[in-house]
Amino acid sequence: MPDRVKWAFAAIIGVGLGVPPAAACTVERVAVIESARLEVQGTTRIVTAEGTVTTAGWTAPALRGPRFMEDGTEIYEFVACRPDGFAAQVLSPVSVRRALAANPRDSRAVIILGKTNSWRIPRGPDEKR
Repeated sequence: MPDRVKWAFAAIIGVGLGVPPAAACTVERVAVIESARLEVQGTTRIVTAEGTVTTAGWTAPALRGPRFMEDGTEIYEFVACRPDGFAAQVLSPVSVRRALAANPRDSRAVIILGKTNSWRIPRGPDEKR
């Protein structure tokens, strides 16, 4: 199978799972997180995050993680595959949506990390961001 076909297949598989294919691109954190929110649908929690990257051409945005703090806060990195080669030097929007397990370890909050900032989503409506 030609390398180009293997890479395309890996990219399709990775995008379908919400995780950038490790061998097919250089994964970096998104430059700025503009917003993030958490929805609960039955026993599933859905995190949606929007951000900005520094050039056009970024692909396969994903939330990498989780890691857990001692207090049960979940931490995810908002990452994407940076463009390979030349890209238009223009700030570009990027977004991701990921289903999470039902409140593992009695999670207190979800934190999304970007390159220059982070976004904290509190567990309940009475908590402040």
